[in-house]
Amino acid sequence: RSRAAWGASGGGGGGDVRVRAKLVVDATGFESKLTVRESPAAGGLWKELAPGYQIAYGMCVDVAGDKLAPYDASAMTLFDYRTDHLVGSDLLADAEERPSFVYVMPSGEGGCDGCGASAFFEETSLVGRGERRLEFETLKQRLIK
Repeated sequence: RSRAAWGASGGGGGGDVRVRAKLVVDATGFESKLTVRESPAAGGLWKELAPGYQIAYGMCVDVAGDKLAPYDASAMTLFDYRTDHLVGSDLLADAEERPSFVYVMPSGEGGCDGCGASAFFEETSLVGRGERRLEFETLKQRLIK
């Protein structure tokens, strides 16, 4: 049975806080000072894992007309791993080796004259380690393509 402990110093004179849980998700980054990490052996691992990183590049886009094809303008799209839009480009092989996915969140009418739709697009790498870690520029190129 594993246990994780989390502690933080309170700001405003509240003192330290301790919480016990089976799993603690600390989204403050790899070098967080908020958590005390278990040794790999205590965590049930036979070796230490390199840190994994999530990275994303997003943009709000006004679209001429009312189509967000191939996406549905009335629904949010999650985890679109398709790469067919990269066929014929130098981005395809890398996208197959180091995958990323797109979120699309339609946000209604566009904010410019002649724009019929607006949406937020985000290209995301869920977890990248070592050589499989993606860069902002790579995600930007994939999203724009």
